[in-house]
Amino acid sequence: MRDAGLVGYVDAIERYLARMRGTDHVLTPPDFALARSWFEAGIALGNVLSALDEAAARGPISSLSACRKRVEGTATGPPG
Repeated sequence: MRDAGLVGYVDAIERYLARMRGTDHVLTPPDFALARSWFEAGIALGNVLSALDEAAARGPISSLSACRKRVEGTATGPPG
């Protein structure tokens, strides 16, 4: 059984990357697994897209791992 929420989350990331690159984009299996882990952790899609923007400002993005630290940092929130 497919999780419609996960499918929508991953589709949104793929569409965002496609717009950034100007070409169709499908997540690799490792990137899909990373996106799934973020979805399951409850990380907001907006946080992922914002992290992608920040990573793209530093250069081309070849993998979601380019923004992993930033995205996963949003899961824990501020210390204290």
